[in-house]
Amino acid sequence: MSVGLPRAHSITVLNEPDTGRPHAMIHSALPSIIRTAAVSGLLLRYYRKERPASGLSAAVIGWGPIGRHHLQMCDALLGETSVKCACLTSAALICHLFRRRCAAKR
Repeated sequence: MSVGLPRAHSITVLNEPDTGRPHAMIHSALPSIIRTAAVSGLLLRYYRKERPASGLSAAVIGWGPIGRHHLQMCDALLGETSVKCACLTSAALICHLFRRRCAAKR
């Protein structure tokens, strides 16, 4: 966004167990992002278990926080060479991939 804030926000409301009355609101973007990538990773892990011989590759579309966490998850499960990335605002993606490639060569 133009003001430097994330495009999406996430909150979790904690309720009192006895009354259901709201007790706290917590900014929970990171747990939500991690959960989203974890669900994709679980699906990918089960898919690979069913088709272990297939040459599987994955694509990450979008380079926001969710896309970056998906890339980390795919790298862990598939290795760096099997993941392709695409983003409409590609400057940040290109910088990240360049740094990643340089780090891999060291």
